[in-house]
Amino acid sequence: MELELSRKWLVRAAVALAAVAVGVAVVLWLPSAERPESHEKRAPALAYEPGGPVPAAAARAADTLTTDDERAQRSALLPESDAVFPPGRLFPVGTVLRLDDGGWHERNGYANATGELRVPGKPARKVFVGFAERDGSWRVVFMQVTS
Repeated sequence: MELELSRKWLVRAAVALAAVAVGVAVVLWLPSAERPESHEKRAPALAYEPGGPVPAAAARAADTLTTDDERAQRSALLPESDAVFPPGRLFPVGTVLRLDDGGWHERNGYANATGELRVPGKPARKVFVGFAERDGSWRVVFMQVTS
């Protein structure tokens, strides 16, 4: 009987604690629910520090990446990057990639640059391009659309 009483007391205490926890959570949540703007706040944009001029070799790699020749396009990639893409063209004929003057950042054989990608029939897109230096020339590692 005493054990049964202890279990009942324990169950009641657990239910009471759970109810208190739910009550506290609701009280803490309600003030933020009354301010819808708190849910609409966005994380601050990361600051992008201006860089230097794009080296001619990197600009050539960017031009080669979007050339009309499929084989030449792939030669602009780092071999490890080329290996992960399916066979075929990387970009359609007429695509142009222009790197921003002053958007180049380089360190220890790796670099990145900002630029604009124009694919025929589509709006221009801002891009972030990663490079690696191999055997004295810059190769493209990745390209990410940023807007």
